[in-house]
Amino acid sequence: MPEERFDPTAPDKRAAVVAGHIARYEKAARILLGCKTVVDAACGLGHGTALLDSMFYDVAGVDCSEEAIEECWKRHSETGARFLRVDLKTWDWPSVDAIVSVDTIEHFEDPEPVVARMMGAADKIVLAWPAVRNSNPFHLSFIGPDEVRRWFRNWDLLHWEVEPGSRGRYFFTAWSCR
Repeated sequence: MPEERFDPTAPDKRAAVVAGHIARYEKAARILLGCKTVVDAACGLGHGTALLDSMFYDVAGVDCSEEAIEECWKRHSETGARFLRVDLKTWDWPSVDAIVSVDTIEHFEDPEPVVARMMGAADKIVLAWPAVRNSNPFHLSFIGPDEVRRWFRNWDLLHWEVEPGSRGRYFFTAWSCR
């Protein structure tokens, strides 16, 4: 698997990194209570998708990596979640109640079109991404708070937080189009 693919079961993962990543999904789930259909965008190995599946009626994890999706099915086949290989830049997003995107948008050179596609499909969107520039070669862009506020200028802000992280601070935001 690519180095950037988050695997909470890997022996080299520090407890704080795992806890922070899982906590973002738990926070998203609390904010999205009442939703029924949820997509975990760039689900990786599916641990966040499995957590969301325990709280929502219809959950799908999507990722661009065939290897990651195969691993999702192996690790989380007991859940009701579906896992699909898609390209977030071109996928014809279905209409859903919510999209959760944790550690995703910084992996695009230009994340705005990807977020715009999400906005066309969901009533609520949760985004979490690094709040500091870093040397991670997989992070192709740095997204500042003003940029995200501009993207969502016609949406209602549900939650905005700068949270501590084991590898620097994170932005955690939630938006509603209604």
